[in-house]
Amino acid sequence: MAEELIVNPCLQFQPYFDDSTSFLLYAPKPGSGMKYLVVKRDEYPNVFDVFLDLSASRFDFLDPELDLDEADRDLLVENGVLVNSAESPELPLFSCQLSEFDPFQGDFDLGSLIAHPGIRFSPFDLGNFHSISQELHISPFSASVWIRDDLTGIEQGIWLSDSDAEVVSRLTASRSPNFPIDIDLARRLISAGILIDPLELRRVSQLRGNEIEVAQAKFQKDHYSVLKELFPGVQMRAMQRYYRAYVANGFMPFGDDQVERRYREHNEPFARLLQNQFASLMSLIAGVDVKLSYVYAASYVGGSVLAPHVDRKQCEYSISFQVDYEPEPPSGISPWAIYVTPLLGFDDAAARGETVTLAECERQAAAADPAAVNLANGDGLFYMGRELIHFRNELPDGHRSTSLFFHFVSVDFEGPLD
Repeated sequence: MAEELIVNPCLQFQPYFDDSTSFLLYAPKPGSGMKYLVVKRDEYPNVFDVFLDLSASRFDFLDPELDLDEADRDLLVENGVLVNSAESPELPLFSCQLSEFDPFQGDFDLGSLIAHPGIRFSPFDLGNFHSISQELHISPFSASVWIRDDLTGIEQGIWLSDSDAEVVSRLTASRSPNFPIDIDLARRLISAGILIDPLELRRVSQLRGNEIEVAQAKFQKDHYSVLKELFPGVQMRAMQRYYRAYVANGFMPFGDDQVERRYREHNEPFARLLQNQFASLMSLIAGVDVKLSYVYAASYVGGSVLAPHVDRKQCEYSISFQVDYEPEPPSGISPWAIYVTPLLGFDDAAARGETVTLAECERQAAAADPAAVNLANGDGLFYMGRELIHFRNELPDGHRSTSLFFHFVSVDFEGPLD
């Protein structure tokens, strides 16, 4: 009913190019994705006048019953401009709370532990509310601590209660705490990797270093390789929670030219934050210095098919980072493989400046014996998407797979990055 409708609190208004007789309304519609409505004066005169007037004040001054007729209301409901007050979308913000880590159960001597060498404390500061929440999509409502892995350059953020923040703010990187810490808090700090035994840190770093060496050799030979568990399980569950809510609340548009049945967003803010952290690791694996081009967040639903293709110039080096798979596989590994096979004649096509057609990619893929890559949540496939044909078969009904695609180019690349 009209009296239950409100203006979508996430509604955005902007001019439609330089046309003074049109403007664009766009808003997340829960369950349907981001909706875009071009309002033209000659097509929707009442809607045009009402929203043009409200754009100078506040959209929530609108009374759907008094200001709009039934046809206008139906149009705006269909396009997510009006929503039921009980189903209003809300922008999710990423956080991974220290309380989500199970306490460490082993014996330990606090004096033998150090604060992780890569910790960075970020105090609570509402002055940064807009930039943190709107530009990064991370929670600004409490202090956090960030742990940077020296080998990979990847940081994980952990959000803190006020009392925990008082303790963590006193820690100094690579130093043992010189003050007492509550035993229960200490166990969570160990579990989260904020406090760590130097010998354990050395052991873990050596293991990761060995994995990186293997991945480097594989990448040089085959132009792709996999690194596992780039984030711990608690962090991955927080990412899953964020992206499930982000899609459910309608913030990610549905469908594109490449895959009809996926939610997707170019340079989604939280994914862009993660991409910055992966740049040095991409350089390390590829053996060349790279810079960011763009990131693509995608959540595939049942029936999705990714046809055999190669990527464009902005995707010279890429990472397919597995975030989520539903239903959760018993083994933890996604059954929905990414298939990769070398593109024959790449050097000749590149020299002639030719674009490889989808038909040619499909022909080569059908004749090849492609490698199947199955990832667990938190794993990353590093690959050269212009030189490898890659594709996925149909995703089963009732399944969903969410990935982030981080794209990079060589530092001397001079073309557009988007």
